Amino acid sequence: MSSSSADDGSDWESDLDEFDRDMSGWKELERDNSTVQRALSRVLRALPGAAQVVGARKTKLSPRCVFRAVRDAHNAVPADFVPTRAQVDALIGMSTALERKSLHSGKHGNGDFLNNAITAAQVAAAAIPGDRPELAQRLDSLSRMIAVKSRRKDLEDWDHAIEAARRATELTPTGDGQRITRLRAVSKLFEERFEYGGRNKADLEQAILSYEMIVEGNPELGRDVVTMVANNIAYLRFKGGDRAAISNVLEVPFTDIGNGPLSLAGASPYRFRFLDCNEFVQEIALRLVEFEFLPEDRYAAVSYVWKGLRPGEGSGLSQRFMTVRGAEDADPISLAVLRTACMASLKLGSDLLWLDRLCILQENDLDKSWQIKNMHQIYQSCRACLVFPGGLARLGDLAEETSWIHRAWTLQEAVAPPDVHCVFSWTLGATAHLQSHFSVTVREIEPRASGMTNLYLLLRGTLSSPMTIWRSGPSTPGPKEHCSEQQINVLADGGGRGSHIQALLGALNKDEKELQADAIWRSALMRTSSRPVDMVFSIMGLLGVSLEPTAFARHDRRAATVALMRGLLACGEPARWLATSLSLTPDPHISTLPIMPETSVEGRAYVLAPKGRKEVAELVGHSWWWLKGAPNGEMDERGHLKFKARAATVISKKKGGSSLLSGKGKKYRHQQNNSIQSESGEEWIVIRSRDDILSESAYMLSFAVVIGKYEDYTDATIAYIASQNNVVVMFVGENAVGKWHNVGYGRVSLAMIKGWEIKEFEVGGLNPI
Repeated sequence: MSSSSADDGSDWESDLDEFDRDMSGWKELERDNSTVQRALSRVLRALPGAAQVVGARKTKLSPRCVFRAVRDAHNAVPADFVPTRAQVDALIGMSTALERKSLHSGKHGNGDFLNNAITAAQVAAAAIPGDRPELAQRLDSLSRMIAVKSRRKDLEDWDHAIEAARRATELTPTGDGQRITRLRAVSKLFEERFEYGGRNKADLEQAILSYEMIVEGNPELGRDVVTMVANNIAYLRFKGGDRAAISNVLEVPFTDIGNGPLSLAGASPYRFRFLDCNEFVQEIALRLVEFEFLPEDRYAAVSYVWKGLRPGEGSGLSQRFMTVRGAEDADPISLAVLRTACMASLKLGSDLLWLDRLCILQENDLDKSWQIKNMHQIYQSCRACLVFPGGLARLGDLAEETSWIHRAWTLQEAVAPPDVHCVFSWTLGATAHLQSHFSVTVREIEPRASGMTNLYLLLRGTLSSPMTIWRSGPSTPGPKEHCSEQQINVLADGGGRGSHIQALLGALNKDEKELQADAIWRSALMRTSSRPVDMVFSIMGLLGVSLEPTAFARHDRRAATVALMRGLLACGEPARWLATSLSLTPDPHISTLPIMPETSVEGRAYVLAPKGRKEVAELVGHSWWWLKGAPNGEMDERGHLKFKARAATVISKKKGGSSLLSGKGKKYRHQQNNSIQSESGEEWIVIRSRDDILSESAYMLSFAVVIGKYEDYTDATIAYIASQNNVVVMFVGENAVGKWHNVGYGRVSLAMIKGWEIKEFEVGGLNPI
């Protein structure tokens, strides 16, 4: 341990901002508004006559006002007028600022923001000379934004989006890598118009033509690009109805499914495989196709539990099941549930379905490891994820409790995809929806049999369960009809009292990087898996690290955890796993983490607590908070974290610390109230100097180390009371010269840490890994 000169700690909160640069959504909006105002003012200054058109204004400028001014000023100049570079730059800046504001409103969620951004991009594109690269960039932006608007059923805008994308492509010379990207964008626009605009096969032909233009006249292209082009062309033909365009690796007639375990033993490893939804829904065959590259945004992925709800009574498909060789320990797959998954996928515009049980070679360890390494990409690249919380043997009812939220892999499956829906048994029809203090629309999949809704909204509804069921729509003209109350347990965490759901809602917050990463660590802590090492593999992609699965044995959880943490620190990430739980006992091997729970193929995460075996979610408690300003540092292979932070010497009252105080120490403690209560209830006394104690050798040296700020948050479903003690400290004890271990956490006020010195610590575990 070393120390630097003391200071009063007054700039500590500004130190946190250096670690956490992401702003809240409100601050981002304020910043965007300020940027837009500056950009609009710059446009008026740059264009002759524009400011006079606007006139003297003391209020904030509106984009529409400036657009009119630009138009009127442009109409007043000679036909051969060429804008200066400064004028063009001003228009580009205005377009960029408005696009950024639109994006931060929620994926171009605000119609006015989006329309203003589109108009600004059109104005800028009209002014930029053809020899400037910014023209193609503005056209790219314009095309993307018009496509967003077109997806809202403004189908007449597709032509404008495609025209802009084509112009950008024409401006890009052959051999430029951007040309491939832009040709792919043109193809995607035609493909989307095919989906949204009536399935005109001429659009698919144009989409294919754009991909063919990538390889035409480019013999130097590498194998990967050529294969990618071939994969995409094959998929587009498959989408157009040519089922033979993609080779299949397995095809079982529908009537033969279930006669024996399915086996993909003859398939090649290291491929992405998918179920053909159309053939399964039409009860023709179970057909699996494969690609070398992921067909991004063209498939739905399934999230489920390996062992779920028991099969129920019924007839027909609900009593037909199949198993997969190499995965016989999992529940059998109900053909009815799989058909529901395929129907949901088709409703979301995806012809293909990814399901790990069918799409991973269960008998091939090499393919399993390769798929695990790519698992985050698989879920991140899907069009939507379909959550079947009750498993694949039977659909769960909203009132039935499941183990989905307790499983390790389901965290990534909920957080990585761009869109996530929960699928459940639903017999109330297409016009019924759920209501608490917000509405949750249920989309019917099969009439009076199944439905799906947004996962995030259903999680929020679970916190306020029961929810009211209302019926509305064409079949019930007039006011909404109140049907009943619905208990929402299908995603509930049982004895966790909401901790699981709170943590998962935080992990789903993609606008706040630091908050999200903190919530991912906390959510993972409360989960379990059949293989301990999967507790690490299931979150590494979410945190931005890729480990080689074959480098770790199935029980090698701690070694894999250290590798993950070292990877994060090496990338400049702070130690966000600190204080994942303030109340759980530190792990004896990696003390900067809580004790690692037991893992199992089913059930929940448990630890051995002082009062016996307890579920982790019960002990973690309140999860509506995150650690702001966690320290950066480095970690060795033993899991020892080295970092610098403000710290003060402390002694434990529990171990006789009060009797060791000198007269000065007792007076200082009384005057300043310099004691800290740990989360476990232990009291620690802050020592100002050696004069405060009777004998330095009479106690074990300990420190209270500042590791960040306790930041509350909610998703507007609950209220909270802010605490003044919002500085989080970690208590460390010395186990060797210069080596420390974590013994617990506490919270203090900002005023208490004034004057604490910055010191360096190396914190590891008492036991070797």
